[in-house]
Amino acid sequence: MTQMPTSPQPAGSQGEFSDFGGRQPGAPERTSVMAVLSLILGIISLPCCFLPVVGPAIGLVGLVFAISAMMMIGRSGGMLGGKGVAVGGLVTSVLGVLAGVFVLVGVAQALGALHNYGRFVEIAQSDDRSEIEEMLTQDAADKATKADMDLFRTKVTAELGEYTRLTPGMMPFFKNFAKFGEIPMTSIPAEYQPGMGQSMLPLPGEFEKGNAVIVVFVSTLDKTNQLPLGRVMNVAILLPDGTLAWFIDPNREEAPETPPAPVPPAEGSGEASPG
Repeated sequence: MTQMPTSPQPAGSQGEFSDFGGRQPGAPERTSVMAVLSLILGIISLPCCFLPVVGPAIGLVGLVFAISAMMMIGRSGGMLGGKGVAVGGLVTSVLGVLAGVFVLVGVAQALGALHNYGRFVEIAQSDDRSEIEEMLTQDAADKATKADMDLFRTKVTAELGEYTRLTPGMMPFFKNFAKFGEIPMTSIPAEYQPGMGQSMLPLPGEFEKGNAVIVVFVSTLDKTNQLPLGRVMNVAILLPDGTLAWFIDPNREEAPETPPAPVPPAEGSGEASPG
């Protein structure tokens, strides 16, 4: 009986290209698939480092693939190649992980600083004027009156309830900017418009009755350790009806100064009386 000849293994099959398959006699050295994947993941992790958790996770997987590929290449006895590709994957993956960690730490510190600005509302609702004045610029502290604080606390508490916290995480902050766009810039006085020495911080606030945009106007020229972006010039909260509740009402008319009453001349001053 004539034995049927076996057909050669087609190019591109697992035996020729897989990191785990054997090599056919005379077949060229194969490039490690894991080495190629590690390089791809390492490159992807670099631009993704600005995505918290996602970037470092991609870089970590690329790092595992790169180390595994280098170990398999070393044990293959020349059957597997691509050591340079694996080294490239190792380097880019490590850079991706480190960049992601630095970004994550920076974001955590920034969010921690923003929470101090959110506490302004909590303090304002507690009517602690001494602590509020420490957060205000000198000009704002001079303008703020007890009537302003009482009206702000009454409005916010009636519409939203007590302040709870800023919504944690990066996504709420990005989504908050879309809601911030609902505030017409014409409703913000020129003295609080972003410009030289001042800025606006739209923050996602959580209250007992729901969420609201907290807009903090800061002086970037007057900073403290607790308020690294600047002391507070004013605060406005977007209420459910679309109006703004101001801590210091910018539309408040200052009461005109009353001129001092004339002092009558003292007796015996020597002034001649009209006659």
